[in-house]
Amino acid sequence: MSTETDTKDWWVAAAIFAATFGFFWSYSPLSRAVGLDPATWDYMSVGLTHGLIPYRDVFLHKTPGGAFLGSIGATVAPLLGLRPVAGAHLLFLIFGAVAPALLFLVLRSRTSVQAAAVAAVFMVAFDEWPAAAGEGVRPKVATVMLGLAALLAADKGRFATAGATSAMATLCWQPGLAFGVGCFAPLWSRERRRNATWPGALLRLVGGGAGVVGCFLVWLWWYDALGHFFEQAVGFNTSYIDSKARGPLATFGRIGFIARQWNPQEMVLAPAVALAFLGGRAKLPAGFVIASAGYLGMSFISFQAWPDMILFAPFAGAFLGVGLYQLLESGAGSRAALGLALTVGIGMAVVPHNPRMDRDGVTFDEQAAAMAELAGDLTPEDSLVVVSVPEILIHLERRNGWKWPYMWFGVDQFAAEHTEGGFGGILADLEAKDPKLILVARRWFGPLRRHFDNWARHRYDRTIEAVFPHAEIHVYRRKD
Repeated sequence: MSTETDTKDWWVAAAIFAATFGFFWSYSPLSRAVGLDPATWDYMSVGLTHGLIPYRDVFLHKTPGGAFLGSIGATVAPLLGLRPVAGAHLLFLIFGAVAPALLFLVLRSRTSVQAAAVAAVFMVAFDEWPAAAGEGVRPKVATVMLGLAALLAADKGRFATAGATSAMATLCWQPGLAFGVGCFAPLWSRERRRNATWPGALLRLVGGGAGVVGCFLVWLWWYDALGHFFEQAVGFNTSYIDSKARGPLATFGRIGFIARQWNPQEMVLAPAVALAFLGGRAKLPAGFVIASAGYLGMSFISFQAWPDMILFAPFAGAFLGVGLYQLLESGAGSRAALGLALTVGIGMAVVPHNPRMDRDGVTFDEQAAAMAELAGDLTPEDSLVVVSVPEILIHLERRNGWKWPYMWFGVDQFAAEHTEGGFGGILADLEAKDPKLILVARRWFGPLRRHFDNWARHRYDRTIEAVFPHAEIHVYRRKD
């Protein structure tokens, strides 16, 4: 590709970024209420700026790259006149707009400008992508952005950068490793084999990744979190997959169920679009295909809910966008194909199929008022313990009174196994802290929850209240 063509591609990528960011901004993302999983990452992102250390101070079963990046936004936010959490959200909104532009650049090695641009539009039209980008600190958004950057760097022969960036993607979420595997594809190009340059490129690729991982492990060691990291991000996930992961057929059914709910238009288009690939008219870069297949394979190891679909966004965009454009071009010519394909993609983007894209939802300020009312007469000196209600920690600018941000999917059992005295030791620690207020929401069931309720019954008055996004928060107020 010539330098002139490369420059034009970057200008098109810049236009894609600007249009995508404008589309996301139309949803007023910085004034939206915080909620659920992204709020947990919001809490950790802001907490890092105040000395909170993942694994040591707060349980985390994923790699912490998303929180690290969010903390950058939280740190810069006051310079822009924003709340720290809004700065973290703004950074991830930018990541969400950068990724489709990177997809365009990645695809240009095998497709036309028109087909790659349509693919970027279809990525934005994939409902999971704008929903995730607008909700705050979602590590999977950063995983995709960094993963696509790694594939682009590898395609350009910048293997040290590709290795480092793919490692960063993996440190945002473990399945980001799929992008790292895809970065190996350009090593085996005919030109590099003929010129025998692949050994040096391989060394740079591996070295770039090892450097990032090495720095991360040293950071953990320095803050006395290295052992906790292996217990939580490695040990917990291993035991979880062994005991609770779905089988292949159940996983396939779960993916299909979510796709029918969120992506009905894509499912209608997919069979026709596949004809363009089967006929050989549409092609995708080898590294990109390898990364796609890698993540699909990982999904059958553990796939839980719609956020696991986020990493499919670039792959769905490329498959549908490139395939549809090539299919239309064969019958209508390039100009008509571009117009028709863009019309379909933009139409899908502006008519989402999920309530998370609601422009009239609860605002941040409304949620803050409700959380302040829920906290009642809690003073800064009073201890507060929260399970699965990170939103109140964000609004009150408080640190949780214990290490466990949620207790579902076996975390309660893990906590008991890694606390001296078991779950009784956890309750003894709670009793020593004597929190004035305990909030519990979302999916904590089973014998240990009953044990907790029995312990709390004689010490706390319990009520059930609703504050967005929780339909049911169990509120334990210490007896006078």
